[in-house]
Amino acid sequence: MRTFWKILPLLTIFWCCSGICQSTIEIELLDADIAKFNKTKYQNIQILIGNVALKHESAYLYCDSAYLNKDRNDLEAFGHIEMIENDTIHLFGKYLIYNGNTKIAEVHDSVKLVDPTTVMNTDILFFDRNIQMAYYQTGATIENGDKILVSDRGYYYLKNKNLNFFHNVNINNPDYLLVSDTVYYNCITEKADVVNKTTLYNKTNTLYCENGHYDTKNKQSFLSTNVNICYNEYLLYSDSLFYDDSLKYAEAYRNVIVIDTTHNAKSWSEYLEYNKNKEYAFISDSATARLIKDTDTVFVFADTLRAEFDNTKEEVKFLYAYKKTRTFNADYQAVCDSAIYIAQDSTAKMYYAPALWANSNQITGDSMSFFIKNKSLEKITASANGFIVEEDSLGAFNQFKGNVIDIFFNEENINYINIGGNAQTIYFLREEDGTLIGPYNIASSDAKILFENKDISELLYLKEPTSELLPEEKTTKDKEQLEGFLWREKERPSRPLKAAFFN
Repeated sequence: MRTFWKILPLLTIFWCCSGICQSTIEIELLDADIAKFNKTKYQNIQILIGNVALKHESAYLYCDSAYLNKDRNDLEAFGHIEMIENDTIHLFGKYLIYNGNTKIAEVHDSVKLVDPTTVMNTDILFFDRNIQMAYYQTGATIENGDKILVSDRGYYYLKNKNLNFFHNVNINNPDYLLVSDTVYYNCITEKADVVNKTTLYNKTNTLYCENGHYDTKNKQSFLSTNVNICYNEYLLYSDSLFYDDSLKYAEAYRNVIVIDTTHNAKSWSEYLEYNKNKEYAFISDSATARLIKDTDTVFVFADTLRAEFDNTKEEVKFLYAYKKTRTFNADYQAVCDSAIYIAQDSTAKMYYAPALWANSNQITGDSMSFFIKNKSLEKITASANGFIVEEDSLGAFNQFKGNVIDIFFNEENINYINIGGNAQTIYFLREEDGTLIGPYNIASSDAKILFENKDISELLYLKEPTSELLPEEKTTKDKEQLEGFLWREKERPSRPLKAAFFN
């Protein structure tokens, strides 16, 4: 330890000689109308008056008057101050304190900082020439192109043109307004990063997040943490979001919720893509939609739900559901591989092994079509291998089969059913006490089923019907089931277990 203290002075001399310890450069007086020195009253201070010009390294200072202290290597400047750094940075004010040793300037009163990309206005500004950084703590307004940036506190790193804003931050231009608590902004790229509660207002929507990145020049945003968008009658929530305002294109990821306040609809998914210019939107990965009409609620589940719309009319043209499509309602439930709704003629179609359940009835076919009139269900058509199965109260299955089955509704209750082409029926007859008589097999070209008070009131068979009634003891399985019979109750959707999720 003693040896170290002995060699310390030698190490200090070596560092100084090698350039690590450099001598301070003095502030240089270039010009003044009057320069006087008063040792008695202003010891070691030179008083400069009129057209004062000073230089320190690469910085030039011009002012009306100044006090220059040669011993301390600092100065005070007054009136019409302009400091020029490297011919690119101009700092204006009415009062300045500058220390030549620390290279820090403090400027007061009508302060303006100008560089090739930015104009900053504030009341008090500190400028550190060592790292080319200006900072303020009393509020400032910055102009960057067509943008006006405002905050209570900020730091401007002039070498890389980075601005760090804190407290009551606003970025405003003719197209949008960004409001935040913390923003990191680059004046060349015009990109902003936010790390706190932030809202972006523009002409068509409002975006909110608590972490994100904005490319203000290209109008692109990547947002995360509590993201939501308000767009006309729509609300969108997600964990993260990419949005291009120029293309009107958006992608949302994880826990995506969309609310349509006009139609009282809501959807949930893990992914959303929206393209207004190309007139489509879709959600995928466990997609779910809910539509509430009066007291009726309908849920639709699928791998992907897609909408195509008309921008000019601001209305949906087509709705698609792809893969493992399921529909749940208190009165009916349905499954199929895919489905489409066509708004022009108010029809919906289900494809690939569709099935529809209503109470104890099951309807199937190669495809099924739904026709809506005045916002109410008018008809259901099961095309090619149409099949209706009704489970009675004692577990037997009444069956109706034909090439095409048309189910007609009156005020959303079944009015009658037409079975066209190769109509076949198995109907289990019972005594009044419920005792089974036997299956009644009927076949004809066409048939009609009439309803009253939601129950079958009459069966009509047209064009030379044939029938057979077998006593229970003589019946066989092939007489109890029509060809193609399949009871698909296990596929029937039920209300989601996580019901609270859909509130």
